[in-house]
Amino acid sequence: MTWRRVLNWGVFAVLVVCAILVRNHQIDKVELQEPIDVRGAEGQRLIGRNIAATLTGITITDSVIGDYGDDHPEIYAAHKGWVLAIFSIDAQSTVSDDKTNTDLVIAENTYGTRYMGIVPELQLTPGIPNQGYAGTFEIPASALQSRASFRVTGSGNPSRDSRLVFDVTLANAQRVPALIVKKRI
Repeated sequence: MTWRRVLNWGVFAVLVVCAILVRNHQIDKVELQEPIDVRGAEGQRLIGRNIAATLTGITITDSVIGDYGDDHPEIYAAHKGWVLAIFSIDAQSTVSDDKTNTDLVIAENTYGTRYMGIVPELQLTPGIPNQGYAGTFEIPASALQSRASFRVTGSGNPSRDSRLVFDVTLANAQRVPALIVKKRI
């Protein structure tokens, strides 16, 4: 074997090892599409890339009543064995006009917002602080003893935003028999 052949095989082996290292350390597609989490607790001001917010309250109720001044209030009740968890925030967008996008994670379960339209959602405007409801979730009553994560993004595409994650204890939430809302979206 000549020194050239040894050198060629050595360079080939180094290139193969480099290719394997690059392949094993690539970012997979999920990591590219997930938002950047900014974590905190209820009452703490979290500042992300496109939104800043403070979770100001959690209300647990069996029903929501939309009383808009007419003779026919709209009543939305949770299913048997379930309750409605309604989250209030003080938020401000930094870049775009949009509604807040929220979800609630309890253990391995992710709950999306329910009853769109009955509880007015928070509209964000850049630079203007806004207070209001950011999410209404129907959850099992048994989940009230659990820790949860309330997640908020301020744009329609969460993969391009940071996500504010508030760690909450649902057992500490305010409990009311019914929540009455007075205005539509």
